[in-house]
Formats: sequence, structure tokens, C-alpha cells
Amino acid sequence: AAPGRRRYAGGVVVSGLASDPDRLGDILLRKRYVTKAQLDEAMTKQNGSGTRLGTILLELGHCTSRQLAEALSEQSGMDLVALAERHVPAGVLEFVPRQTAEDHCMIPIERQEGTLRIAVADPFDTQTIDDLRFTLNTEIESVLADAEEIRAAIVRNYGVSTTEEKLDEQMSTFTETEIQFSQEAAAAAGGGEEDAGGADDAPVIR
Repeated sequence: AAPGRRRYAGGVVVSGLASDPDRLGDILLRKRYVTKAQLDEAMTKQNGSGTRLGTILLELGHCTSRQLAEALSEQSGMDLVALAERHVPAGVLEFVPRQTAEDHCMIPIERQEGTLRIAVADPFDTQTIDDLRFTLNTEIESVLADAEEIRAAIVRNYGVSTTEEKLDEQMSTFTETEIQFSQEAAAAAGGGEEDAGGADDAPVIR
């Protein structure tokens, strides 16, 4: 196996996954990405929630997506790759359905010598990678990427999702209906004024 990478049964490759990783909070503190007070707040909110610490820190606005990715890279030992403006060939995208990519915040980025390389936001979600390996029957290498860059890359490479298209269509229909209603209301109001004017002009019968 290549230095810094571990091969698992079935051909799954996870780049440099640390055997005894430091705690994420300690890494973020050491990098000065969060304060002790911010970390304590996040850990208190995390207690019993089942939510990842990084997710809570992002929700609280205590660190950025990029800072979290850098800390996760150090914690897991996985390579951190940049996806900004990266174009993924259609033949590579076909290996991972868009819904799977969105649900698990991952995107396939290349395939070389029979190995599919997938950028993930969560280096410890090995179950999803394992499922893909069984489904695709191919060797997979995971690398880490900023979650925001992954989401942008999904939109950029897969295109507008069916859900987004339906939402745009619904908004367009709503807007057209609203305009038509406004026009009809204005016409009705105008007709009422004309009727009122006609009544004033009618001869008075005594």
C-alpha cells in the first residue's frame, strides 16, 4: 500500500486514517479556530444529541467549514483536496448518484487505474464508502474536502437537481397566478368605478 494510506478488505482505500486520532476539539483549540468557551458551549449542546461536534460548531458559527475541514484532515490523517472550479467528467459522476452525493456530502472526482477517488466531508463515514464499494465492485480511495466546496461541486457538476427545478416551476406558477389575480382585481376595481360614474350621469326620475 502507498505510504500514508490504509487498505481495507474489499479494496477500500482510506488515505492516512489515523489509528489513534486526537480529539477534534483539541485540534481546533490548538489551531486557535475556536476558544475554550466556544468549545465548551458546543460540547454542552452536543451532550446526548448524537450530533457531531463539528456540525454543532458550524451551526453556532464558531468556526468555518474550511477550518473544520483542516482540523478533520489533521485528525484523520487524510489528504485535504480543493474542489473549487474542478470539473468532474460525466463518466466519473455516473458512479455515485446525485442523491447519494447530496445525502452524504461526497462527490467522485476521478478514476485512475481502476480506483475511484471520492471527496468526502466526513472522514469517519466509512460505512457509506463500504456500501459503495460493494455496489460498484471497485476499489475506492477517500480524500477529504471542505463541505461547502463539495456542495458547490455537486451543483456545478451534476447540474440543477430535480427538486430545485420543481421549486423553480412552482415559484414561477405562483408568480404568474399572483400577477393574473392582481390584474383581474384591478380590472374589477376599474369596472366598479365606471359603474359608479354611470350612475351619477343617469337622469333622475321623480
